[in-house]
Amino acid sequence: MPQPSTLDYVVLEARFAPRRAPVAMALAGIASVAGSHAIVPRMPERVISFMEQGFRVEGMGAVLLLSDLMSVYFFAFFVGAAGLLRVAVEARERHVLELLLAKPVRASAFLAARSIPALGAAVVVGAVTASACAFAARGASGPQVAASGALGAGLFVTAFVLVELAVLDVAFVRARDSFQALLVACFVWLAPLVPTATLLYRPDVLDRHASLVDTTLLPSLIWHEATMRWLGPVALAIAVLLCVPLLRVGGRLLERSS
Repeated sequence: MPQPSTLDYVVLEARFAPRRAPVAMALAGIASVAGSHAIVPRMPERVISFMEQGFRVEGMGAVLLLSDLMSVYFFAFFVGAAGLLRVAVEARERHVLELLLAKPVRASAFLAARSIPALGAAVVVGAVTASACAFAARGASGPQVAASGALGAGLFVTAFVLVELAVLDVAFVRARDSFQALLVACFVWLAPLVPTATLLYRPDVLDRHASLVDTTLLPSLIWHEATMRWLGPVALAIAVLLCVPLLRVGGRLLERSS
């Protein structure tokens, strides 16, 4: 009997991967975009002006897109992180990881088979929410908003999340319990937002170092909205390719730590 390939294991794990959570998170992402377009325009004018000045964007459409991209970032990341917890961390907590690895399956194939459905769920949730951003942007006002640009920016955020999750998957291989893994996940999620918060509350810090201004993850996507129309899909394709070597690194670490 021929030895099953890694693809066979991926297909098998995908059959039993949770489906309700990705569907629920995709619907929540759509609802979040719809909610922001219903609530934000009704906020006081001074609040909108503060956000425009703080994030250096112009028009209600740009402010709304900033909120929408945050929805992409949040829902895509956490549905993927939740899926990755069951790959090795949950199995180690239940003391069944050694048993699973004792089967005639390489550690790298085991990690890839369990990780790919979780990473795929994050891509699907991110793409669905990005599509909602593009649909909502058609009815928004503002000189910096276009449906294609909103879609590209959303896909770029999805690509960024995918790389974060692939790196997180490597870190989870060493995690001993879910609490430790969640702390690491929260740090990975929050760290890229620090420059954006700095731009809002301490813009003078970034102004002294002009090269750091573009490190603001979400506002910079709106500033370069025209570029995002083609860069977003390209970035997502590159992110998928980057997952391959990262999963291999995680598999090697899993072999050593098991």
